[in-house]
Amino acid sequence: MNQVTSTAIVNAPIARVWETIADVGTIADWHPGVAKSPVLTGHRTGMGAARRVELYDGGSSVETVTSLKEGHSVSVTMTDHTMPMSVGIATFAVEADGDERTRVSMTFAYEMKYGPLGWMLNVLMLRGIMVKVTSNTLAGLDHHLLTGEQIGKDFKPQAA
Repeated sequence: MNQVTSTAIVNAPIARVWETIADVGTIADWHPGVAKSPVLTGHRTGMGAARRVELYDGGSSVETVTSLKEGHSVSVTMTDHTMPMSVGIATFAVEADGDERTRVSMTFAYEMKYGPLGWMLNVLMLRGIMVKVTSNTLAGLDHHLLTGEQIGKDFKPQAA
């Protein structure tokens, strides 16, 4: 399985960060690629909570919480998606870094479709894109929690 991980310090207390990432309906508020994220289940958090992610580029995915360590990590598995992957799992993990800061890691694990062609697509293009997406997602989370602004498709992370 292919995997990319980005880690960032988010300038908010761990409880606030956890509340935001654990709620499947909020990802459109802080992910630069997500236009809408309607909740598909009767609950917004916890095992089995699901959303439809509608991307600005027209793509979409159903994402369901498939792993949860309350207050520490949450994983969503993508199904019914438009990406060239047979499997996609995003995991967010949080760890306090003082009272007002949180270390957040986002790991995206995936398997490509299309055999050798998919392998080549991953090596030449997708892996680099996924590194940028995970990094920008964490920057969007930090910006959203600092300002309350919804991140849009034109969001540009501040240089570190």
